[in-house]
Amino acid sequence: MKVTTFATDKQNNATPQRAADLDAGLQKVLPDMSPSRLGARVLVEGYPVPSLDGASYLEITSRAAVNLTAHAVAYPQVHFTTASTTPNSEIADLGQKVGAQNLTSGEINLTDFESEGLGTFDFVSAVDIFSTAATAERMALLVLTKKHLSEKGVACIGLDVSPGWDLIEGLKDRFCTDRNQTADLKDQVDIVRTRVTNLAKTISTETADDQRPLLAELVRLARASDAEIYRDLLHPQRQSLSIGEFLAMADAAKLKPIGDLDPAKSNLSRIPTTKRPADASALSRADLLALIDQHTNVRRRKVLLVHAERSKEEFDLGASFSSLNFTSKLTRGDKSLSDKALLSGAPVTFVGPLVYRTTNPIEIVALALMERHKYFPVRGDRLVDHIVAALKPTVIEPADSAEVSKVLLAVTEKLLPAGALVAHLSENRAVSRLSERPVIAPLALLQARRGDSHLASLLPHSIAVDNTARFILGRLDGTQTVGQIADELAAAVSKGELTLAAIDRTPEARAKATTMRVLGHAARSGLLVS
Repeated sequence: MKVTTFATDKQNNATPQRAADLDAGLQKVLPDMSPSRLGARVLVEGYPVPSLDGASYLEITSRAAVNLTAHAVAYPQVHFTTASTTPNSEIADLGQKVGAQNLTSGEINLTDFESEGLGTFDFVSAVDIFSTAATAERMALLVLTKKHLSEKGVACIGLDVSPGWDLIEGLKDRFCTDRNQTADLKDQVDIVRTRVTNLAKTISTETADDQRPLLAELVRLARASDAEIYRDLLHPQRQSLSIGEFLAMADAAKLKPIGDLDPAKSNLSRIPTTKRPADASALSRADLLALIDQHTNVRRRKVLLVHAERSKEEFDLGASFSSLNFTSKLTRGDKSLSDKALLSGAPVTFVGPLVYRTTNPIEIVALALMERHKYFPVRGDRLVDHIVAALKPTVIEPADSAEVSKVLLAVTEKLLPAGALVAHLSENRAVSRLSERPVIAPLALLQARRGDSHLASLLPHSIAVDNTARFILGRLDGTQTVGQIADELAAAVSKGELTLAAIDRTPEARAKATTMRVLGHAARSGLLVS
């Protein structure tokens, strides 16, 4: 899960996230589960979805309330319902506190196949419960998903898949079999984290290629939250299965797979050329996903499902480009390159899910613009206009809209299936310009004031914050000017409540510079509202 972080303190005094209930799930947002991304992902696969205006979204979950509340705040035109597998009143309380009128809660019983009164939904998500559910409950989840999915709806089910998950199973056997299961869960997590960290330190001194996947996994776990370690290594029921086994269950529930939420995990290019079949077109969707899992290290999937009776339609990206919105997961490889240097004619490398090298100025400007505004989906036709305007004052011969559109369409057709570009049905509600009396989204304001380690933006995604950032952002309710907030920060520093790096000579200058720095990050991260 990708999280934006910005810190301003001299020391890192961020409050570590320690879940009181380790099985409650993370208090973080899942940006890929937005109805905007889900809908666009399914659309490009040839399955039209209803408009977001008036759409309905059901989340079947055991997670805490933050994720769905963040989506409800970000998409007020969509009605969200959570069906919790465990008693959970938090979602109603949180929704009320942030004024989310489009958010309701209910319960679902997988043991008894009960989910009365829920109705049907255009989007159904269940990304955190399948792999920890009993076998009968897994089937119940798929049957109830089918029951509550609207005619043109899409479902997304998350699961751990083998053989990629086998590495985690090996670590579980290595670190967890001898643990004292009656001990406090927090103590068990700490012991496992220590063992993981120690092995990572040992392996890091070795350079064998076959150790790199193991090392990467150990580093991830060493940095993971308590909830993640419990979820991956200590949960008593967590169990993976092959994608073929899952899809057989989905077929029995009369649901059809259309791919992974991450298009790269449905893309045959992940597999070495020598391992690909001679006629890939003959592969079923199930065989394609199984082949990718066999030759890559896919550990988790979020599988997109529709009603089995639905037929795929031909999708024309060219016809939809102007109305779709896009963000990029690519960043320039050389961070020191200035805007002028980008257009010097030399090749520019962008890195992310893949490495993309280009000398085309239109592609360079497009990817640079999306990198700078990565939390603000931009509509295709507006992106064209931005690029035309950006190229006009340069020494490069200006390009017209038709030329820019042609180049953008070509690069989108290459990068979208690889997961380097992300399609969205809509733009977001955030504003990128700082006003005199800034305001942040209501959920983020609440989180900052109650001392959360992460705030929810309007993409939405999670932003890690420290004490100083919380101090500043918790005052963005529209009642204070930027100058007043800086003055309050300076007063807090003088009282010893906060410590700032001595970049500027006076405490007042440091407070002002820090305030502007945090507000700049907030604007770029999609936290601010009009």
